[in-house]
Amino acid sequence: MKDGPLLSAFQCASLKANGRKQAPVKGTAHEIDFEPAVKIDDLEEGRSWLLSEIDPFVPHKAWGLCLARGEEPYTGCVDINDLENLKRAGRAIAQDLRFIPQGPLSHYLAQAQAEGTLNL
Repeated sequence: MKDGPLLSAFQCASLKANGRKQAPVKGTAHEIDFEPAVKIDDLEEGRSWLLSEIDPFVPHKAWGLCLARGEEPYTGCVDINDLENLKRAGRAIAQDLRFIPQGPLSHYLAQAQAEGTLNL
C-alpha cells in the first residue's frame, strides 16, 4: 500500500470543481450525474467508494457511491478525514489506481443494484 494521501492534489481539485458545479442544483431535478473521479477500497471490510465530488463548503466531505459486502449499494457522503485516519491507523484503505470511469454514478448504482457488486 502506497504511503501518502488517498487523493492527489489533481483529484481533489477535480472533485471540488464538480462540487462547485453541483452546489447550486443539489437536490433538484437539475442535479448533475458526474462520472466518478476516484475509487477507494477498504480491503479489510470489503467496501468501495466511487467518489464524484467534494462539498465546496465542507472540503473533507465527499459524495459518491458506496458498495459494502452484504449491504445495499447507496449514494451518499463519506468523510475523507475518517478514511485517512483509518489508513494511518493501519487499515488497508487504498485508491484503486487501475480504475477508469466508464459512465456516471447512476450507471454504477444500477449495475450494483442489478448484480449485487461492482464489476470494475
